[in-house]
Amino acid sequence: MNNRIENRQRNQDDSIVSNLNFIKLNKRYPWTTKLTMPIVVYAIVFLLTACLSLTLLNNSSDGNPTKISGRIILPIGSLLVLGLTISIYLKSLKFIVLPTGLNKQLNHDLLVSFLNQKHLLIYHHPDTNDVLQIVSRPLNFQDDRRETLVFVTDENTILINSHFTDSGWRLTAASRHDKQIGGELMQWILQYKNQNETAVKYR
Repeated sequence: MNNRIENRQRNQDDSIVSNLNFIKLNKRYPWTTKLTMPIVVYAIVFLLTACLSLTLLNNSSDGNPTKISGRIILPIGSLLVLGLTISIYLKSLKFIVLPTGLNKQLNHDLLVSFLNQKHLLIYHHPDTNDVLQIVSRPLNFQDDRRETLVFVTDENTILINSHFTDSGWRLTAASRHDKQIGGELMQWILQYKNQNETAVKYR
């Protein structure tokens, strides 16, 4: 199981590195067929549900307003669920941007220090220092689904994204920790900058 997690993690990380310039420029993952398919699947499910509801509505012969309203609710509810699900999914493709105002190497060093201070195991990609990842423990005892936090260091910024190691498409997304970690990391960096400014002031 650990080998499967490591192989999957390596494949995801290779994909990030191959699209690194795009990610730094656009602060999100590029559109691919793999990323588009979940939206297409949910759109098809919605269309089928809407067509079924409209068929039932048209076949209603008694004209009962209560029954008609009930059948209208189903496609409307499906549309709302579809919109919410797609919105959550699109947000998961974006990176949180931390404006550090520091050069790339210093951003990298501070990020590593921050993660080490939290005693987190860091995965460094062998081909670039710009990408670091940490992987959570399994979210529950029934499967090996884990949260992966991706950090991309750049000039003046650090980018953070959260995704999960399973390839499934789920309506109820698990809680992500990118904003929490991002807030703590930003406080760590601001503390460093304040200490550095104080040291320079009293030289």
